[in-house]
Amino acid sequence: MPKKLFLLAFLLAALTGFTEATSAQIAVKFRDGDTAFNSDPAFQAALKDLGITTDHMRRMFTRPAAELDAERMEGERRSGKKLANLDLYYIIDLPSDVSAADAMAKLQALNVVEHAELQPMPAPPPMGR
Repeated sequence: MPKKLFLLAFLLAALTGFTEATSAQIAVKFRDGDTAFNSDPAFQAALKDLGITTDHMRRMFTRPAAELDAERMEGERRSGKKLANLDLYYIIDLPSDVSAADAMAKLQALNVVEHAELQPMPAPPPMGR
């Protein structure tokens, strides 16, 4: 794709609000034993303050919870070490009007959140000649 055409496509995407590839995402690991984080009042209040609904959240690992739990238990049995519960990892898609810095600060301050970090943005597509 010629450079001018690429720039035109990029500008058109920006002007029309196409942000699929540039939307901010936060990866969240909830504390072990806190499987009821969704009903935590402080967590719900933080989401509401940020304008985030549970529709913006999705599990990072989509395989059935029973499969993940069985594999974790087998791994713990074999290794003798406690392994992470993959059901506690989520991705939050931030709406375009939500500051990633504000969202990170609010989430990291919650007792139910063990760790939260901004997901890296995908690399831009290569420019054609």
